[in-house]
Order: sequence, then structure tokens, then C-alpha cells
Amino acid sequence: MHPLEDVILDIALSPTLWLCVLFGLVYGVLFTLWRGSGWGQLARDAAVGVLGFAAGQLLASVLRLPAVKVGEVHLLWGSLASVFFLLVGRRLFRPRAATSKTKSGSTRR
Repeated sequence: MHPLEDVILDIALSPTLWLCVLFGLVYGVLFTLWRGSGWGQLARDAAVGVLGFAAGQLLASVLRLPAVKVGEVHLLWGSLASVFFLLVGRRLFRPRAATSKTKSGSTRR
């Protein structure tokens, strides 16, 4: 096997990676259920939750922040970043309100 293939395989099979993805997905789904947005927002919230958890994990690893850890996963910083990303993401990507088909100046019969 090529050395690059070994590295890619090690990353793909890393329990740390999959635990981060799992926590990010859980936060995304719980956030969607809490906000009551429905199925349309679920995929976006799940992706944002995973990205946020990954950002928190990366930040804590690079800066060597003290944290509550599960194995190599920085649970505290990943969770905080995931929630932050979800809150900011919801502000940036609000579901659009249904537009009214009647004009404001129209009269009813």
C-alpha cells in the first residue's frame, strides 16, 4: 500500500473523527427539534452542527485548551462551537416566510 493511502485510511477509520461527526449530528438534530423548523432545515442544521463541532475540536487541539475530553474528542469546546455555529447559522439562513398572494391595496368582495 502507498503511504498516502495509509494516512487516508487512518483518518477515515479514526474513532475521533466519527465521534465528532456523531456529536455534531446529534446537536444539529436536537437544535432542529428544539426550534421546530421541520424537515427542510434538518439537513442544514446537521451539517452546521458537524462543522461547528469540528471547528471547536480543531481550535481546542491547536490551542491546547483545557477541556473535558472523551478520548481525543474535546467535548466542551466542540459542543460550545457547535451550538454557536447553529445559532449563527440559523440567523444567517432563516427560513423564508410564505409570501402573500394578495396585494396590500386589493379589496375583498
